[in-house]
Amino acid sequence: MTVVLLNTVVMFRPFSGIMQFSLLWSKQELDPTTSTPTESPTTSNPSCVYIDSDGVEVIAQPNMEEPATYVEQVASQALLNQLHLDVATKRPIWTSTVVGELDNIVATGGTISCPHYPHSAEDVALALNTIKLDLSNLNVGVVSSISPWVEHVLRTAGASHVVTIDYNEPIVCSGVSWIESKSVSTFATEVGVYNLLVSFSGIEHSGLGRYGDPINPNGDIEAMDQMHAAIAPGGHLLLAIPTTEQTIVAGNWHRVYGPDRLTQMFGTKFSFVGRVWDGKVFGGWSEVESIPRLFPNHSELNGILDWQFENVLILQKI
Repeated sequence: MTVVLLNTVVMFRPFSGIMQFSLLWSKQELDPTTSTPTESPTTSNPSCVYIDSDGVEVIAQPNMEEPATYVEQVASQALLNQLHLDVATKRPIWTSTVVGELDNIVATGGTISCPHYPHSAEDVALALNTIKLDLSNLNVGVVSSISPWVEHVLRTAGASHVVTIDYNEPIVCSGVSWIESKSVSTFATEVGVYNLLVSFSGIEHSGLGRYGDPINPNGDIEAMDQMHAAIAPGGHLLLAIPTTEQTIVAGNWHRVYGPDRLTQMFGTKFSFVGRVWDGKVFGGWSEVESIPRLFPNHSELNGILDWQFENVLILQKI
């Protein structure tokens, strides 16, 4: 079914009437035309002890037979070889070895940006530098994460403690004490807690049913509302979602945001301070036409797909 509303092309399955969005926070884009499954990991079984929601000490059981995701979604094959899903819960397991591999990449001059989103880590770091916050004593969170690359960028920028929020929240092992894992249901109860949230390639999937969640055409807007509620007055949100000249909902894969939907997303909740793309800093609405334009047509994307064009948008809570 295709519906055209407010210059927006919408293609979706019939609305179920169930208003949920949180399932999609745990997902990033996996395009079968550009992604190929990698070989099964061959590393030794990493030990991971964590405390479950009942306060019980549990030993995670990593699935060593299947990769946790696609190599295009993480910084390197070596990192993917260390990243596993728990057999029982299907949650990603974040060991000190996983974090150590990110450390190694940075120490040897590499990038922890994943191939699907070139220069993403560098752009998040530049956005952090632009807002010039002392992160050491602030409450900082990441919404949607399969591997802790955003968390690593935040730690490098000075954060001493990072909360990762996800429907399928990671199992953070005892050797990674600076990351705290939190479920979306817990996050939904928090009001005015965070000085900074970062969400990279997550909420454009919210409510589309791709991962078994109920259909909700406004799932992304509800996600924005919930993040707004959780951010303290004057706090910031770094949001990376794909933008182009026209809003498109590509089946149940993802949304791409034109000016109409993006304006609706911000509403009166956030001011648009600026954006970062490929090492360049731009202003907010006054510079949407600066090259590269925030809402480009397909010919302006220079070989990347529309869902890969994700500026880091710098937003401040009103």
